[in-house]
Amino acid sequence: MSGDVVLDIGYRGYVSDVVPILPHAIGIDTDYPGYDGKRLPFDTNSVDAVYSSHCLEHISDSVDAIREWHRVLKIG
Repeated sequence: MSGDVVLDIGYRGYVSDVVPILPHAIGIDTDYPGYDGKRLPFDTNSVDAVYSSHCLEHISDSVDAIREWHRVLKIG
């Protein structure tokens, strides 16, 4: 993964003392300011990469989640 803006969605899971996957990645969890669990508080086409591990199985509407992740990704 590369770029200045990398999101690590669901990075914390059930553990409190973890950090995002990359030193400069933005860790997104349910307590992230402006995040309601469905819509990411980032503009369309504003993020270089989205990373998520072991998260989709905990989201009730995973298709909408993936659409939202795609919305914020920069084209190309």
